[in-house]
Amino acid sequence: MEKFLRHVSLVIALMCATVAYAAEPTAVVEGVSAARTDIQELDFLEAGRTFELAADEVMTLVYLTSCLQETITGGVVTIGLEKSSVAGGVVKRKNVNCESDAVVSG
Repeated sequence: MEKFLRHVSLVIALMCATVAYAAEPTAVVEGVSAARTDIQELDFLEAGRTFELAADEVMTLVYLTSCLQETITGGVVTIGLEKSSVAGGVVKRKNVNCESDAVVSG
């Protein structure tokens, strides 16, 4: 019985870790060409989130860990860990500087 309880505890711990990991934001929206109610500028997006852009709609994202900027036009977009998957649209990618230790002075 003790072995069974250890296995159940391990499974629960792994499930909690997976849920916590999945909820972590991986990208931030830099801009959206059309007014939307579901996604707006400066929203943080988590891996696995999927949404559709109209054929003429453009969205710019920056991935937090890969420092990859994407400009996506149209299609079905699925947020990944380091880059998006885009079906039926066009995506242009470039690396950007996103050092986390940068100091902003004012």
